[in-house]
Amino acid sequence: MDFDEHEVIEVILPNEAREAVRLHHEAAAYAQYGRFDDAVNSAEKIEYTEVCFRYAYRNEALINIAAKCAEAGQLDRALEIAEKIAADYRSGALYWIALAYAKLGQRDIAFQIARSIDNAHVRESVLSKLESGNEK
Repeated sequence: MDFDEHEVIEVILPNEAREAVRLHHEAAAYAQYGRFDDAVNSAEKIEYTEVCFRYAYRNEALINIAAKCAEAGQLDRALEIAEKIAADYRSGALYWIALAYAKLGQRDIAFQIARSIDNAHVRESVLSKLESGNEK
């Protein structure tokens, strides 16, 4: 039996969870097509509450948007979006932004961003890629 993701969500998640999932998917779709302002607007509609999955969905959506912006060469915009991400999630966005700077030949900025990453595992991973010249 095949299950539609949206049908499963309807059954197992309360209304506020369904809305968070919907907005997360909407933000990802906008980002995929380069509509970064619309993507950020959708992600920011996911409210922070005591429900931790909303916190994760909002931050993961913003990480994806920042990464897509960086991939599109909109590095200043990617950094602005990264500032909207909660500190305990921000490392993921900075990883992609640092690699994007390196790909554009701005290695000094890439290393500066990489060294600012709080999560030691992520920081070491991106520094290793930058030091080896493997930022692809």
